[in-house]
Amino acid sequence: MCLSIAFAYDGNEHKEIMRDVARIEAEQQGFWLVDFFGKEIFVEATIQSIDFVDGHFVTLKFRERSPATMERKASATTSTPEAVAGFTYE
Repeated sequence: MCLSIAFAYDGNEHKEIMRDVARIEAEQQGFWLVDFFGKEIFVEATIQSIDFVDGHFVTLKFRERSPATMERKASATTSTPEAVAGFTYE
């Protein structure tokens, strides 16, 4: 089964953030991505595009050099866009 796939775009390439995205919730400067199994991550980004027909893709663009994701739990950890999506910034 494959619901939607969330990608981040760094200007050169797309990197997968999450598979089987069942829900996206907007919150302040980003979005909560929730997969089919209930895993949740927060992505500090803007939506670049959504394709509901060909492949069910959501493409996000990280906000410049800001903490990018965290899990929605008391023990949430944050990480940079580089760590989450494998990007390197120069």
